[in-house]
Amino acid sequence: MPSSIQVRELYFIYSHWNSGLAGTLKEKCVLQMYLGVSYSRRPAITSGNGEIKPTRRGRIAENQLESKWRKPSIPWVKANSDGAVCKRTGLAGCGGILRDHEGVWISGFMANIGNSSVLNAELWGILYSLKVAWDKGYQKVEVECDASMAIKAILEPECSTSVNHPTVCSIKAMLERDWEVRIKPIKRAINTCADRLAKESLSHTLGFALLDTAPQWLYKEIAKDMGLSCESCDPGG
Repeated sequence: MPSSIQVRELYFIYSHWNSGLAGTLKEKCVLQMYLGVSYSRRPAITSGNGEIKPTRRGRIAENQLESKWRKPSIPWVKANSDGAVCKRTGLAGCGGILRDHEGVWISGFMANIGNSSVLNAELWGILYSLKVAWDKGYQKVEVECDASMAIKAILEPECSTSVNHPTVCSIKAMLERDWEVRIKPIKRAINTCADRLAKESLSHTLGFALLDTAPQWLYKEIAKDMGLSCESCDPGG
Protein backbone atom coordinates (compact mmCIF):
# COMPACT_ATOMS: atom_id res chain seq x y z
CA MET A 1 0.00 0.00 0.00
CA PRO A 2 1.53 3.37 -0.97
CA SER A 3 2.48 5.74 1.81
CA SER A 4 0.73 8.61 0.06
CA ILE A 5 -2.01 8.94 -2.50
CA GLN A 6 -1.93 11.31 -5.45
CA VAL A 7 -4.72 13.80 -5.05
CA ARG A 8 -7.73 13.33 -7.27
CA GLU A 9 -11.38 14.25 -7.23
CA LEU A 10 -13.75 11.78 -5.69
CA TYR A 11 -17.40 11.98 -6.56
CA PHE A 12 -20.22 10.73 -4.42
CA ILE A 13 -23.67 10.34 -5.88
CA TYR A 14 -26.47 11.29 -3.55
CA SER A 15 -29.85 9.94 -4.62
CA HIS A 16 -33.15 11.15 -3.29
CA TRP A 17 -36.08 8.73 -3.45
CA ASN A 18 -39.69 9.85 -3.59
CA SER A 19 -41.51 8.05 -0.78
CA GLY A 20 -44.71 8.05 -2.81
CA LEU A 21 -43.06 6.30 -5.75
CA ALA A 22 -41.02 3.52 -4.22
CA GLY A 23 -37.98 2.67 -6.28
CA THR A 24 -38.25 5.79 -8.46
CA LEU A 25 -35.29 8.13 -8.49
CA LYS A 26 -36.43 11.69 -7.90
CA GLU A 27 -33.22 13.69 -7.86
CA LYS A 28 -29.47 13.27 -8.11
CA CYS A 29 -26.74 15.53 -6.87
CA VAL A 30 -23.03 15.15 -7.39
CA LEU A 31 -21.13 16.17 -4.28
CA GLN A 32 -17.40 16.59 -4.56
CA MET A 33 -16.13 15.76 -1.11
CA TYR A 34 -12.74 16.77 0.14
CA LEU A 35 -12.29 15.23 3.57
CA GLY A 36 -9.64 12.99 5.06
CA VAL A 37 -11.08 10.05 6.93
CA SER A 38 -9.85 6.67 8.09
CA TYR A 39 -7.38 5.44 5.51
CA SER A 40 -8.57 1.88 6.10
CA ARG A 41 -11.86 2.91 4.46
CA ARG A 42 -11.11 5.73 2.03
CA PRO A 43 -8.05 7.74 0.96
CA ALA A 44 -7.57 11.29 2.09
CA ILE A 45 -8.39 13.72 -0.71
CA THR A 46 -8.27 17.43 -1.40
CA SER A 47 -8.87 19.90 -4.20
CA GLY A 48 -5.38 21.32 -4.28
CA ASN A 49 -2.31 20.24 -6.22
CA GLY A 50 0.04 17.79 -4.56
CA GLU A 51 -0.60 15.15 -1.98
CA ILE A 52 -2.37 14.85 1.32
CA LYS A 53 -1.75 12.19 3.92
CA PRO A 54 -4.13 11.07 6.66
CA THR A 55 -2.98 11.21 10.26
CA ARG A 56 -2.94 8.07 12.39
CA ARG A 57 -6.55 8.76 13.34
CA GLY A 58 -7.50 9.37 9.74
CA ARG A 59 -7.87 13.13 10.00
CA ILE A 60 -6.29 15.81 7.83
CA ALA A 61 -3.51 17.59 9.68
CA GLU A 62 -3.54 21.39 9.77
CA ASN A 63 -0.30 21.59 7.77
CA GLN A 64 -1.93 19.64 4.93
CA LEU A 65 -4.63 22.22 4.27
CA GLU A 66 -4.35 25.35 2.13
CA SER A 67 -2.04 27.98 3.64
CA LYS A 68 -4.15 30.90 2.40
CA TRP A 69 -7.67 31.61 1.18
CA ARG A 70 -8.04 30.94 -2.53
CA LYS A 71 -10.52 32.39 -4.99
CA PRO A 72 -12.82 29.91 -6.73
CA SER A 73 -12.38 29.28 -10.42
CA ILE A 74 -14.98 30.41 -12.97
CA PRO A 75 -17.93 29.64 -12.86
CA TRP A 76 -17.79 28.61 -9.19
CA VAL A 77 -18.61 30.76 -6.18
CA LYS A 78 -17.23 30.12 -2.71
CA ALA A 79 -19.02 30.17 0.63
CA ASN A 80 -17.11 30.28 3.89
CA SER A 81 -18.95 29.63 7.14
CA ASP A 82 -18.15 29.47 10.83
CA GLY A 83 -19.83 29.09 14.20
CA ALA A 84 -19.18 30.69 17.57
CA VAL A 85 -20.33 30.26 21.18
CA CYS A 86 -19.98 32.77 24.01
CA LYS A 87 -18.44 30.98 27.00
CA ARG A 88 -20.05 33.36 29.47
CA THR A 89 -23.66 33.25 28.24
CA GLY A 90 -23.77 30.07 26.18
CA LEU A 91 -25.27 31.98 23.26
CA ALA A 92 -24.31 30.58 19.87
CA GLY A 93 -24.27 32.03 16.40
CA CYS A 94 -22.92 31.55 12.93
CA GLY A 95 -21.84 33.65 9.99
CA GLY A 96 -20.94 33.21 6.39
CA ILE A 97 -19.74 34.98 3.27
CA LEU A 98 -20.34 34.22 -0.41
CA ARG A 99 -17.74 35.45 -2.93
CA ASP A 100 -17.13 35.24 -6.68
CA HIS A 101 -14.06 34.19 -8.67
CA GLU A 102 -12.36 37.52 -7.95
CA GLY A 103 -12.98 37.29 -4.22
CA VAL A 104 -15.64 40.02 -4.39
CA TRP A 105 -18.47 39.99 -1.89
CA ILE A 106 -21.75 38.57 -3.24
CA SER A 107 -23.67 38.17 -0.02
CA GLY A 108 -23.27 37.29 3.63
CA PHE A 109 -25.20 36.52 6.76
CA MET A 110 -25.19 36.42 10.54
CA ALA A 111 -27.49 34.31 12.68
CA ASN A 112 -27.93 34.25 16.43
CA ILE A 113 -29.32 30.78 17.21
CA GLY A 114 -29.65 31.09 20.99
CA ASN A 115 -28.09 28.68 23.48
CA SER A 116 -26.45 25.84 21.62
CA SER A 117 -23.19 23.97 21.03
CA VAL A 118 -20.28 24.84 18.74
CA LEU A 119 -21.07 21.86 16.49
CA ASN A 120 -24.69 22.95 16.07
CA ALA A 121 -23.57 26.49 15.29
CA GLU A 122 -21.16 25.18 12.63
CA LEU A 123 -23.93 23.06 11.07
CA TRP A 124 -26.30 26.02 10.95
CA GLY A 125 -23.54 28.02 9.24
CA ILE A 126 -23.18 25.43 6.50
CA LEU A 127 -26.96 25.19 6.05
CA TYR A 128 -27.43 28.96 5.77
CA SER A 129 -24.49 29.18 3.33
CA LEU A 130 -26.14 26.63 1.06
CA LYS A 131 -29.52 28.38 1.30
CA VAL A 132 -28.07 31.78 0.43
CA ALA A 133 -26.20 30.39 -2.57
CA TRP A 134 -29.26 28.45 -3.77
CA ASP A 135 -31.61 31.42 -3.38
CA LYS A 136 -29.26 33.50 -5.53
CA GLY A 137 -29.36 30.92 -8.29
CA TYR A 138 -25.79 29.61 -8.24
CA GLN A 139 -25.26 26.11 -9.61
CA LYS A 140 -21.61 25.50 -8.70
CA VAL A 141 -20.76 26.23 -5.09
CA GLU A 142 -17.70 25.54 -2.96
CA VAL A 143 -18.28 25.48 0.79
CA GLU A 144 -15.38 25.83 3.22
CA CYS A 145 -15.63 25.27 6.96
CA ASP A 146 -12.99 24.92 9.67
CA ALA A 147 -15.01 22.35 11.68
CA SER A 148 -14.10 18.85 10.49
CA MET A 149 -16.69 17.24 12.78
CA ALA A 150 -19.48 19.22 11.11
CA ILE A 151 -18.33 18.10 7.67
CA LYS A 152 -18.05 14.49 8.80
CA ALA A 153 -21.54 14.65 10.32
CA ILE A 154 -22.89 15.57 6.89
CA LEU A 155 -20.86 13.24 4.70
CA GLU A 156 -20.28 10.12 6.77
CA PRO A 157 -23.33 7.92 7.52
CA GLU A 158 -21.85 6.43 10.69
CA CYS A 159 -21.14 9.91 12.03
CA SER A 160 -24.40 11.60 11.00
CA THR A 161 -26.47 9.04 12.89
CA SER A 162 -24.71 10.02 16.11
CA VAL A 163 -25.32 13.74 15.56
CA ASN A 164 -28.91 14.25 16.58
CA HIS A 165 -29.64 17.59 14.96
CA PRO A 166 -32.21 18.47 12.28
CA THR A 167 -29.73 20.61 10.36
CA VAL A 168 -27.89 17.49 9.20
CA CYS A 169 -31.01 16.25 7.41
CA SER A 170 -31.71 19.74 6.07
CA ILE A 171 -28.18 20.06 4.69
CA LYS A 172 -28.40 16.66 3.00
CA ALA A 173 -31.72 17.67 1.45
CA MET A 174 -30.05 20.82 0.09
CA LEU A 175 -27.25 18.73 -1.40
CA GLU A 176 -29.76 16.55 -3.21
CA ARG A 177 -31.00 19.47 -5.30
CA ASP A 178 -30.02 19.99 -8.92
CA TRP A 179 -26.66 21.67 -8.45
CA GLU A 180 -23.01 20.88 -7.78
CA VAL A 181 -21.47 21.45 -4.37
CA ARG A 182 -17.93 20.98 -3.09
CA ILE A 183 -17.39 20.80 0.64
CA LYS A 184 -13.91 20.91 2.11
CA PRO A 185 -12.12 21.79 5.36
CA ILE A 186 -10.12 24.96 5.77
CA LYS A 187 -7.66 26.18 8.38
CA ARG A 188 -9.26 28.29 11.09
CA ALA A 189 -6.53 30.90 10.69
CA ILE A 190 -7.57 31.66 7.10
CA ASN A 191 -11.33 31.47 7.67
CA THR A 192 -11.20 34.97 9.10
CA CYS A 193 -14.15 36.57 7.31
CA ALA A 194 -16.61 33.90 8.40
CA ASP A 195 -15.09 33.84 11.89
CA ARG A 196 -15.64 37.58 12.30
CA LEU A 197 -19.25 37.33 11.10
CA ALA A 198 -19.95 34.43 13.46
CA LYS A 199 -18.57 36.31 16.47
CA GLU A 200 -20.49 39.47 15.57
CA SER A 201 -23.72 37.45 15.41
CA LEU A 202 -23.53 36.87 19.17
CA SER A 203 -24.27 40.54 19.84
CA HIS A 204 -27.28 40.66 17.50
CA THR A 205 -30.89 39.78 18.16
CA LEU A 206 -32.06 36.20 17.85
CA GLY A 207 -32.59 35.07 14.27
CA PHE A 208 -31.12 35.27 10.78
CA ALA A 209 -29.88 38.44 9.07
CA LEU A 210 -28.98 38.53 5.37
CA LEU A 211 -26.25 41.01 4.47
CA ASP A 212 -26.51 42.40 0.93
CA THR A 213 -23.44 44.58 1.37
CA ALA A 214 -20.21 43.94 3.23
CA PRO A 215 -20.01 45.54 6.70
CA GLN A 216 -17.26 48.13 6.91
CA TRP A 217 -15.67 46.36 9.85
CA LEU A 218 -15.04 43.36 7.55
CA TYR A 219 -13.21 45.29 4.82
CA LYS A 220 -9.74 44.47 6.18
CA GLU A 221 -10.32 40.71 6.18
CA ILE A 222 -11.88 40.76 2.69
CA ALA A 223 -8.98 42.84 1.36
CA LYS A 224 -6.44 40.42 2.80
CA ASP A 225 -8.13 37.44 1.12
CA MET A 226 -8.19 39.35 -2.19
CA GLY A 227 -4.49 40.15 -1.88
CA LEU A 228 -5.17 43.89 -1.60
CA SER A 229 -4.49 46.58 0.93
CA CYS A 230 -7.53 47.75 2.87
CA GLU A 231 -7.31 51.21 1.28
CA SER A 232 -7.60 49.79 -2.26
CA CYS A 233 -10.27 47.23 -1.47
CA ASP A 234 -13.69 47.34 -3.11
CA PRO A 235 -15.46 44.49 -1.26
CA GLY A 236 -18.45 44.60 -3.59
CA GLY A 237 -22.07 44.25 -2.62
